[in-house]
Formats: sequence, C-alpha cells, structure tokens
Amino acid sequence: MTQQVLAIKAKSKSQKNHLLSQNKKIKHADNTIKNNNLIGVSVLLVEDNLVNQLVAKELLLSMQAEVTIANNGQQALSLLAEQSFNVVLMDIQMPIMDGLTAAKAIRAQQKYETLPIIAMTAHAREEDKRQSIAVGMNLHVPKPVTAMVLFDSIKQVLST
Repeated sequence: MTQQVLAIKAKSKSQKNHLLSQNKKIKHADNTIKNNNLIGVSVLLVEDNLVNQLVAKELLLSMQAEVTIANNGQQALSLLAEQSFNVVLMDIQMPIMDGLTAAKAIRAQQKYETLPIIAMTAHAREEDKRQSIAVGMNLHVPKPVTAMVLFDSIKQVLST
C-alpha cells in the first residue's frame, strides 16, 4: 500500500501534502499492526445505529485505534474531506446516504482509490458481499463482528 501512495503524482500542493500525510500514517500503521494492536491507525466508523457505534468504538479503542464516527455516508464524505484515515468501516443500510452509495462516491475520487473500505453489515448474503465488492469495498464482514475478526480484517486491508 505504501508503494501505491508514493506512486501517485500530486497535481497540487494540497494533494502533495495529503499524500505525504497518508504515507506517514501508512508507515506507522504498518509498524503497529505487527504488534497486535492498532496504535496510530485512524479508523472512520460509518454507522447509524448508536448501539453498533458504541460496540465497534469500544472494540477499536481496546485495540488502541483512533476512532471517528460518521452517522451516514454523507457525513463520512465530509469527514474524509477534512481529515485523513487509514481505513473506513462502512455500514450498508443507513439514512441520508447508504454505504454502497458512499463507497462509490469515495472511489470516484482519485485520492481515495487506495483507501481501504470494509463493509461491516448485517447484510450477509453472498449477493450483498458481491455488491459491496462491486462498488469498491475491499472486504465484507457480517455483523455481529468479534474483536478478532475486526482486527484481522483491518490488518488484512492495511497489509495489501
């Protein structure tokens, strides 16, 4: 993943600064996941259900990740424009903007083409998984998710 970020040529100073910031975060994330924690890994959790937000946030915090929560896809897009993240955990069914639409919008922006997106959803059928992958998500993890599955999924997408 680090090589992919470095290979992209920045067209503006802000793009260059964004890529440098992402590269630093990726290098730090690469080092920390080797130690079975997520220290320095910045996670954007996109989830509308308060209970699911709390559970996922506590799991991630127990792994020492940095967690920012968006209540829907539209908020996720706004947060992505404001700050950098190493990985996005995306629910599928949400009000205002669902996860599939949000993932398409994220992938439509060149600067996010390598940003890992993990579908974390109750929609667990094979067809649901195919739809998630088709819009550009890297993985599809069914809820309820365990700490180990969550950690392994994040580790997997950050290692590629």
